[in-house]
Amino acid sequence: MTRYKNVTSNVVLSIGASFVPILILQFIIQPFIASRVDAEVFGRIVLAIALLNVGVSIFGNSINNARLIDNHLYSEKKGDYPIFFIVLLVISIVVIFCALQFFTIGGNFLTTILFLIALAFSVAVEYYSVEFRIKLNYKNIFLGKIALTVGYCIGTLLFLIVGSWVMIFLLGAGFEFAFCLIKTKIWKEPLIFTQNGKTTARRILFLLLTSALASTLTYVDRFLIFPLFGGSELSYYYAASIVGKAISLIAGPIAGVILSYIAQMRSLTVKELNIYMIVLAIFTVLGSIVAIYLSPPVINLLYPNFLENSKPYISVTVITAMLGFFYSFIWPIVLRFGRNYYPVMMQGIKATAYLLSGVLLIPSFQVLGVAYASLIGSIIQVLVVVVLAFIIIIRQERELRQS
Repeated sequence: MTRYKNVTSNVVLSIGASFVPILILQFIIQPFIASRVDAEVFGRIVLAIALLNVGVSIFGNSINNARLIDNHLYSEKKGDYPIFFIVLLVISIVVIFCALQFFTIGGNFLTTILFLIALAFSVAVEYYSVEFRIKLNYKNIFLGKIALTVGYCIGTLLFLIVGSWVMIFLLGAGFEFAFCLIKTKIWKEPLIFTQNGKTTARRILFLLLTSALASTLTYVDRFLIFPLFGGSELSYYYAASIVGKAISLIAGPIAGVILSYIAQMRSLTVKELNIYMIVLAIFTVLGSIVAIYLSPPVINLLYPNFLENSKPYISVTVITAMLGFFYSFIWPIVLRFGRNYYPVMMQGIKATAYLLSGVLLIPSFQVLGVAYASLIGSIIQVLVVVVLAFIIIIRQERELRQS
């Protein structure tokens, strides 16, 4: 009973840790920015935020998950991960800098530098906070996100004074980074290689490729819409997806809690998986209905100038986001009990479906074609992950019976 209470408490704290900064950023700060700039400029800011999130997910979240899974290898002798972290941090800065230049959204030199510093802080936070997950200390994860939110608020005041939106993300990431430095010791680990180095490098590489595909696919609609149709169309599309995205983003931290517990489990039964799938499917369907219903009034409240132009995209973007919600809860099972290459394979299948659909649909449907392609890719991804999860657990049960 105590275990389930702890799981519930950690899920609540994890939801809070995700919901508070998302609520403040997406439902207060970003609409505030949109009210002070035109749709084209806001579209550029939306794309820049997407690049920041992609950088953190690829280079921060991948090493976070790898360290969580491999923690038993480093419980006594530390090493490897500090070196890999520094390498990934440098690569993240170079890659995102190149992306800023490619999309021509970096702004002036100072804005670009401050943006890259915010990226570095965010990637570091993503890695250092794994110590909280290892210790199941979701209270500190929550407090870290409170620090992030405080930084966002102070950065918004600076935005009013100096007119630079990047200050919001710089101070937010900076505050959370300072919190992690105070509350963790993982950043003090030695810069040495151990006998586990090669195995660890392979795991990080697999997760890196998976995160790269997953993150790019999450934001590929923005990466296509901006250069093809402009910042204004991206602003309308973004407004249409805001409720669905908010719900799906909350799923990430909950899935992180699930992975933290699954990482400590030796097996899972088919019966447990069936119950899990049914409950998850019910939440996904209900969440889709609620999100579609709430989207128009929410958009009218937050982005009144975007409402009419965003209406055609609401249903498609919401359903796509909720499929992502469903997937994020099944993925930890495949990651824990499946083969290393399964996550990469799943993302590769989704990417292929997305690209083929996009080539066929975008010329005829334009921005709506991007939305349809994303929906088709998500449907196929969910089908694949469900089939894989059942194959893995059925095989595991058979092996346990034979042993």
